[in-house]
Amino acid sequence: MVRKLLAWIKANQRDLVSVEEGFEIQLGSVSLHGRIDRLERDPAGRLVVVDLKTGSSAPSKQQAATNPQLGVYQLAIEEGAFPAHGRRPGGAVLVHLGTTAKSFVERTQPPLPDTEDPAWARDLLDQVAEGMAGSVFTASVNDYCSICPVRTSCPADPHGGQVTG
Repeated sequence: MVRKLLAWIKANQRDLVSVEEGFEIQLGSVSLHGRIDRLERDPAGRLVVVDLKTGSSAPSKQQAATNPQLGVYQLAIEEGAFPAHGRRPGGAVLVHLGTTAKSFVERTQPPLPDTEDPAWARDLLDQVAEGMAGSVFTASVNDYCSICPVRTSCPADPHGGQVTG
C-alpha cells in the first residue's frame, strides 16, 4: 500500500493544501464535523477532497460520482468549512490503495456545481437529518445489508425480525 501511495503522490498534479485537516460547521439543524485526508488545489484554484481508502474493493465510477461522504465534504467546502483555503469545490477523489490491483485505483467525483443536480449533496444531508430526527427508522434493503452487523435483527432481512421493546 505504501508503494501504491507513493506512486499516486508522484502522479498527482494538484497542489497539496493540507493533510488530515478537521472541520466543524453548522448547516441548518445539522452539526457537521470531520477530517479530510488530503485537501488539494486544482489548476483552476478550486479545492479538491482526496480520501485515501485501504479496503480491498473500489466502487464503480458511477458509485463514486455520487459518493455521499465526498459530496458532503464538497458541500462543507462550499459552506465555508475551510475559510483559510476558499469556498470553491473542485471535486473529490477516492484513492484505493488496498485493492489486489498492482497499482492504486482512483475514482473521481465531479465538482458539485458542475453536476446535473448541484444540490444533490445538500438534499441528501437534509434527508438524512430529517430521518435521524424522526421517531421511527424504516429498514430498507441496500448495498450494505450483507455486511451489516445488525442484519439478524433487521426486519428487512429475511432472517431478521422486528425489534420491540
